[in-house]
Amino acid sequence: IEYTANQGWDVGSLSLGGSSGSSALKDAVQYATDKGVTLLAAAGDSGPCTDCVGYPAALNTTVAVSAVDRYENLAGFSSTGPEVDLTAPGKDVLSTRAGGGTERLSGTSMACPHVSGAAAVLMAAGYSASQAERRLKNTATDLGLPSNEQGAGQIDLGSAI
Repeated sequence: IEYTANQGWDVGSLSLGGSSGSSALKDAVQYATDKGVTLLAAAGDSGPCTDCVGYPAALNTTVAVSAVDRYENLAGFSSTGPEVDLTAPGKDVLSTRAGGGTERLSGTSMACPHVSGAAAVLMAAGYSASQAERRLKNTATDLGLPSNEQGAGQIDLGSAI
């Protein structure tokens, strides 16, 4: 996380997590945030559950991303809680494999890069980290899910641009 900030990169995609935070993690996230990095974090795959968003997604300095399926229903594995900011496709996502080929993978770690890419597009267009986050939330599509499952809704890059 600190490396991302030290490189001057605008976006950090955090497909990692744990059930509890640490001072080292919190400090690294705060350091990157202070440097203007937008940090998007996978909410976790502890579902079905309530109030089980993992760290670093549970920190208020990250954008927590839950996962939906192709029918825009909450993916059964997706962690939920009041920390969820946005949702994106995360079930059966066609993904590249190390060494070649593709496979379908599922997890909030598949949803998080969708939002990271959208944030990167906005920041490349001149939005600051806070402006990009606000824009993604303000243009998200409400899927009719509770806010602890979808946050502001599913990202809609077309509307955000």
